[in-house]
Amino acid sequence: DTSGLLAQEILAHELQHLIHWRHDPNESLWINEGCSEYSALFLCGYGKVIPSWHLEAFERRPQTSLVYWPMGTTSSMANYGAVYLLIVYLHERFGGVSIISSLISEPANGINGINAVLSSKGYTERFGDVFADWKVANYLDDTSYASGRYGYKSLNVKIRPDIVHSSFPVLNQQRNIESWSADYIEITSGSNVATLQVDFSARNPRHNFDVRVIKLKDNLPVDVDYMRNGSLSIPKFGYDVDKVIIVPNWCP
Repeated sequence: DTSGLLAQEILAHELQHLIHWRHDPNESLWINEGCSEYSALFLCGYGKVIPSWHLEAFERRPQTSLVYWPMGTTSSMANYGAVYLLIVYLHERFGGVSIISSLISEPANGINGINAVLSSKGYTERFGDVFADWKVANYLDDTSYASGRYGYKSLNVKIRPDIVHSSFPVLNQQRNIESWSADYIEITSGSNVATLQVDFSARNPRHNFDVRVIKLKDNLPVDVDYMRNGSLSIPKFGYDVDKVIIVPNWCP
């Protein structure tokens, strides 16, 4: 029977809201909810004994935006899962509890608050840099690669792309994503070896996108590349690399 534990988890979640209100009463909703999930599931440990509904919901809907929260009852468990993962990622990569407590007391809100805290702690990364690494970490979750920046020490995240291409050419593929959400598109090589050419463009040229390309061989990371100028060529696809994951996100 987990009903008692669930009540305690809810209490821990709501207590963080009270603390956050005392230090920063107008904090952005997504930061506040992320800190509450972090407090209850991560710090208090209820995530180890209560089913991870929020995390599982985000794994099924990884295109969920961090910053766009439907108000009231229309918000979803995937929204909670997304912000929970981000706060845990900040904790593990940038100094543990200290950076989260600083975020709670930081008067700047949302993205500005994260940037202010990173700067105050002496980090050169800003939110766009963190998001770019975080979206890759949500797919790879491999702390043995790239000094751990693409994984979680304490969580097991299993995102799988809902679009897979294994025959070519693939023409005129269009997808819509919200601000600060990531899409995951898998391309597999099959039995052929050739140069893979990938091109990306935004429907509105004024929109700013970040596109990361995860290269794998036998499901192990080979490289994480950045698609500069909307184009990337991968020679010997099917030999040196047998799978790529295209991960775009819109950065307003």
